[in-house]
Amino acid sequence: MNNPVLYKYLDFKGAKLMLENQNLQFTNATYFNDPFDCHPGLIDCANAPRNEYNWPPQDFLSSKAESKLENLRNETWISCLTKRFDNPLMWSFYASNHQGVCIGINREVLAHYINAGLGFMAIGYGEEVEYRDLLPRPDYFNAPLDVFKYQLCTKGKQWAHEEEVRFAIIDPSVNFVSYKQNREPEKGEVLDWKEVRFYPKIGVECFHSIYLGCKIPYKEKMEILQVVKKKYPKMAVYQMKVNPTKFGFDAVPISD
Repeated sequence: MNNPVLYKYLDFKGAKLMLENQNLQFTNATYFNDPFDCHPGLIDCANAPRNEYNWPPQDFLSSKAESKLENLRNETWISCLTKRFDNPLMWSFYASNHQGVCIGINREVLAHYINAGLGFMAIGYGEEVEYRDLLPRPDYFNAPLDVFKYQLCTKGKQWAHEEEVRFAIIDPSVNFVSYKQNREPEKGEVLDWKEVRFYPKIGVECFHSIYLGCKIPYKEKMEILQVVKKKYPKMAVYQMKVNPTKFGFDAVPISD
């Protein structure tokens, strides 16, 4: 099995909440920091088939296809993990400049949890993101591939350092998945539903390992270790240490 362990980089607060609540955050695809992410324009919908009666009209079919792609983006919540725990850029961007935490997750066990009782599910076992230059776009009507998966798992090559693996839920149900607003709406404002984050519950056995950033403050380190000792006594814990001889890190085990 490829990549049996995947990793989630988090700041201290996010890591502590994830460990305490044993859940995984899913964010709407329209709220990623890359504005091109999951964009319907990644797919070419201009080549609708035409029959001798020209019915339905080609422009109708193209418009319908574009709407399906737009709806997919609006209705999909994604959790982003990665294949490496020692990526310097990921530590800098997503773990508070090395002051945060990286949590190792058992991919196979996680897939079991997020496929259970969540309604319609996509990419339940996780799908590796493909990083591409601008190439001819897949034809919605004739492409020899899954255009929906292509839309959800294609990014520009400038993001290739992330080595991302995605799990996705389409149209999650509030009856089965806990959720919370990302922010409080202003007075009189109607909050966009897509701003809501979803948090499927996952089991203790999903948590494989934990890595503490090389700059994590002592107080926050101790708080994380307390949570681990209480809830995950068998989980491997490592402290990241700078290794200047390779512009990288060594993961040093933390023992009792």
